[in-house]
Amino acid sequence: MSDTPIFVYGSLRPNMGNDGWWTGVATPHHDGNAYVDGFRLVHNGAFPYAIESEGSTTVGCLLYPGLAWGDLVLKDFDTLEGFPRHYDRKIVQVTIPGRSVSAWMYYVPADRTWITARCKPVPNNDWSDSQHELRRGYEVAAELHADYAEYLRACAENGAAPLAWPIWLRSPLECDQELAQPYIDWVARTDAERDR
Repeated sequence: MSDTPIFVYGSLRPNMGNDGWWTGVATPHHDGNAYVDGFRLVHNGAFPYAIESEGSTTVGCLLYPGLAWGDLVLKDFDTLEGFPRHYDRKIVQVTIPGRSVSAWMYYVPADRTWITARCKPVPNNDWSDSQHELRRGYEVAAELHADYAEYLRACAENGAAPLAWPIWLRSPLECDQELAQPYIDWVARTDAERDR
């Protein structure tokens, strides 16, 4: 059984949208006063990623799973985070008032640039400071779902096999580039229109 706490910095923080994954089986401590050195946050509009970055510090919260819940919480988080294909996780040192503790942390390894290539920096490496970004993220997610539906219709009209959603669970290297190109082009076109 794992009694190691989990450092969370994004939607798993209290009141940030995904806290229902741990409510009742884990207890938050030091929200906004827990820090991990060597990581910075970037976001895709809907949620953040931690990436290794020397000299940076990420702000978050420690979650302590209740007795007998540790392995279950970690397994559920692995599912949510797409571990090990999307996020990876490792033990890091977390600084809290008066001491340092070891905790699990989900992050994106440097070799997964296909995940973070279009991401933007999170101000102050603190997702809770980015409430406006979170709200915009939900709007973007809704737009993406609508756009994906349009993409599926276009594939059906052209007799092409669409890529499965969610696209981020597959590396572009694992995708058939010929099949992926219409979606990649569509994403680029959508981003360009959105940025106008």
